[in-house]
Amino acid sequence: MAPQTSLIDKVLADAAFCVELVARPDETLGALGVDAAPEVLCEIRALDPARLQRLAGAFGRQPVAA
Repeated sequence: MAPQTSLIDKVLADAAFCVELVARPDETLGALGVDAAPEVLCEIRALDPARLQRLAGAFGRQPVAA
């Protein structure tokens, strides 16, 4: 499974993880081995956890390129 897919699955399945991701995206993503650009971290911090879950759900429905 691609790292992005497992991250999306985790956001959708684990509300506590989603809260932590919004509060501390650099540390949370880093613990998963994901290196995000500073502007991405800033955008994640600006989301509320429910909106992040909706966004992840939208990406989760997209086909993944091989």
